[in-house]
Amino acid sequence: MSNWHNLIAVVSGLFLVISFGWGTIFCWAGQEGVQPQADIAAAQLAIEGKFIVSLVLEDEKGQLIALGSPEDVRVYRPVGAKPRIISRSMDLPAKGETVSLATGRYRWNSVTVSDETKKLKFGTNQASREWIELSAGSTTTLRIGAPLVHTVKIGRLGGTLHLDYEWLGAAGEKYLPVLPEGSQQPKAPDFAIHRADDKIFSGSFRYG
Repeated sequence: MSNWHNLIAVVSGLFLVISFGWGTIFCWAGQEGVQPQADIAAAQLAIEGKFIVSLVLEDEKGQLIALGSPEDVRVYRPVGAKPRIISRSMDLPAKGETVSLATGRYRWNSVTVSDETKKLKFGTNQASREWIELSAGSTTTLRIGAPLVHTVKIGRLGGTLHLDYEWLGAAGEKYLPVLPEGSQQPKAPDFAIHRADDKIFSGSFRYG
């Protein structure tokens, strides 16, 4: 995780336009409606991913189940949608263990990961549209979270290059920094543009 802030993209061209298309709303979940953890069914869910501090699942009835640190729970909602509350709160399963859930279909609503120091946190900027099926007597594995992968999508329009920078998790989910109110943005990843051996431009990706 220590390499999250370093990125050098080597491309050819003279001009650069960086575009970002993130426009989502998150709300921090309160404790209203949170219930103690309880084993209510025989379906088992294993979570395969690193540095996850909270994970919110949604069932087919629209109920939200929060796993992990209560202070890190974030609930995604589309622009204009009403706030939602957590129906049930549970612990994240340890490595090699599972969590018991009612049988049926689920999808993740939000994921928050942290670096090893617990000082930097990153959260998904959208909810999943794909469902996973949990069946009685079987274990389903959800692959999500870190390590995060730096990706840069490059497009060209005439003599202009468009670079879109993203952090992607194990399920292809996109992440943005999660910042406490009043805190400063972490240092943005740097990039440089070279023509052959000559550096012709350098800068930093902005968060958006």
